[in-house]
Amino acid sequence: MTITAFKDTVNYSKENTSQLDTASLVATVNVGSIDASGNVVSGASISGKDANNSSTANLANGAAFTGTGTDVLKYATVVVSIYASHASATNGLSFQWSVDNANWRVSDTYSIPATTLKTFAVQVQAQYFRVVYTNGGTLTTTLEISTLLKTGTNPVSSQKPANARTLDNDMQEVIAYSGSFNGTTLDLVTKPSSTNRLLSAAASVNATLVKNAAGDLFNIDGYNNNAAARFLKLYNKASAPTVGTDTPVRTMRLPPTAQYSFSFNPPLYFSTGIGFGISTAAADADTGALTAGDIVAQNVDYT
Repeated sequence: MTITAFKDTVNYSKENTSQLDTASLVATVNVGSIDASGNVVSGASISGKDANNSSTANLANGAAFTGTGTDVLKYATVVVSIYASHASATNGLSFQWSVDNANWRVSDTYSIPATTLKTFAVQVQAQYFRVVYTNGGTLTTTLEISTLLKTGTNPVSSQKPANARTLDNDMQEVIAYSGSFNGTTLDLVTKPSSTNRLLSAAASVNATLVKNAAGDLFNIDGYNNNAAARFLKLYNKASAPTVGTDTPVRTMRLPPTAQYSFSFNPPLYFSTGIGFGISTAAADADTGALTAGDIVAQNVDYT
């Protein structure tokens, strides 16, 4: 038995065997073992470009490319790569599946940034597959949509390890990393890179801006010199908080004449900024000022 790869088709020269529907494929064959029925088994893989769902035609503002349904029943993986000179519409790329090549269901949607090659690999989910890509607000000058069909599975990812992950990422990666969900995206777990120090509290509520942008809070430690408890309040703000008016996102009791330490794993995420204040009572509206030197050697570790 032989396998011959031509420019537009893949043919099995095996009696009464037609393994793949190749009408829309430009294929590559990696020869391995094939069973008596002509089925590709371990060591053999076939991949081809799906011309039905590939395009280099530019799209006008808001225009869409809608691929033609391709029978993918004999394949395991669909790999779609997109490069565009201008960004797609929000969730402008969609992968669609059908059991009858007439009624389509959307499995995944993605927003594609400008001038960035993105590659997605998804398992076959129904007999028919198509790509729909909707352009954003500017005529593209370059648009490359490439769809490959594979009988095998390969780890494919367009993500760098340093990139934030979002919940709509489909990926296989051969690198291990830890991530935490910040409410919007999945981020790599990092370590603290900066420390805000309060060496000795002033006779006030000590309203302090730690960071004027989104950040992670890892650890707070210090010492309460006073014989009464004090209350540390954290704020999600890009400016110094107004203690007693702003609503804290977290309030922590600082025990009297004692060391305190708070560690957060995963870290607390602040989407706007990190700030704190310290007062004499727990109520959000409390504005009770400290006595100078109540709190000493406080360190706030953050990124």
